[in-house]
Amino acid sequence: MPKLLTEAELELMHVLWSHGPSTVRYVHRHISASREVAYTTIATVLKVLADKGFASTSKDGRALIYTAAVAEDRYAQRGVKHLVERLFSGNPVSLVRSLVASETLSADEIDELQALINTARDSE
Repeated sequence: MPKLLTEAELELMHVLWSHGPSTVRYVHRHISASREVAYTTIATVLKVLADKGFASTSKDGRALIYTAAVAEDRYAQRGVKHLVERLFSGNPVSLVRSLVASETLSADEIDELQALINTARDSE
């Protein structure tokens, strides 16, 4: 699996992840609700996703059905690992430090982060 998807590929994968198996027509309608995009562009990007192994295809009559072949959480983990390696020299603490410094975190979010840290510490 390549490290990262393009923005266009990721946008279509989000449709497959959130809506499940979909036709080109369905994905086109969904994307077209927020911006203008050609049907053929959607068809091409879905084919590329299938060629790269991110989506699989099946037939329903004459329609091709595209299904996500990579789970969203698995892709997200790969993306975070890539981000840590490329932007933070492989140091995940630097990523978290940057996130905490650049975001206004609520008390609930801080508690959730602390719980994640405690769980990681307990599993050592």
